[in-house]
Amino acid sequence: MTPTDNEFYEAYKKSASFCDDLYQKEREKNYKSGIKYYIEDMEHTPFSVARMIPNWNSDLKKLKYLLYLRNQLSHDINTSPGSLATSDDTLWIQSFYQRLLNQSDPLALKHQLLSPNRNTNTPAKSVSTPNQSMQHRTMPYNPLYANEADREPQNMHFHWTWIVIGIVIAFIVLFFIYLGAII
Repeated sequence: MTPTDNEFYEAYKKSASFCDDLYQKEREKNYKSGIKYYIEDMEHTPFSVARMIPNWNSDLKKLKYLLYLRNQLSHDINTSPGSLATSDDTLWIQSFYQRLLNQSDPLALKHQLLSPNRNTNTPAKSVSTPNQSMQHRTMPYNPLYANEADREPQNMHFHWTWIVIGIVIAFIVLFFIYLGAII
């Protein structure tokens, strides 16, 4: 491992340790890293909630990439002489760790958004103990998502219907233009 890889790996371990504490009960049943549970929580968040939280998708993609990168480094899969991690990767994971501590990470923002007694004028609280943040795993009832399998808003089907109709009409028009060119 290069010094850049080592620096990233050490920064990653801080975030991983914090997430391990958050998901302590889940990890007792099935050993996965806390970051993996964090990613799964983000993936299982309904679209209507995720879109209200800034940078949700980019944070999710970056966490998945950094988990992959960490796995590459820990299993020493890198065969090239250069480093796998960049200084930007290290800065991002350090920033994410600070957001975890300040409860300004995506899942903390989700919990604040869904909390029934939230006060919009109150800034994010500091973390007293990691296990208190486990509350973000319980969500209030939302009629749009009464069926747990539903992950998209109900009107998304409507949009796809119009897209398919538009594509079919475009093919029909192109077919008649093609026929006109032959005759």
